[in-house]
Amino acid sequence: MTKKIISFASDFGLQDGSVGVVKGVISRIDEELLVNDISHQIPPQNIKYGSLLLMRAIQYIPQGVLLAVVDPGVGTDRKAIAITTDWGVMIGP
Repeated sequence: MTKKIISFASDFGLQDGSVGVVKGVISRIDEELLVNDISHQIPPQNIKYGSLLLMRAIQYIPQGVLLAVVDPGVGTDRKAIAITTDWGVMIGP
């Protein structure tokens, strides 16, 4: 059986519990789902840096689901977006 994996990148940093909270929510939804941390040190709200990081990383990470959170509009009531590509599903703000 193939393991289900979600790859996760963010600008959250590691100083508070934000990364752990997201991973905890994922685990509550599906405790068998593995989370592959790409990076959580993307400079805050720096979409260009985040997109370059993902462009380099995507060829090495397992196909499936990518959760990328680099959000210059943090705190707004914007909805998340999910797109389906040949690679898999990509989710972000």
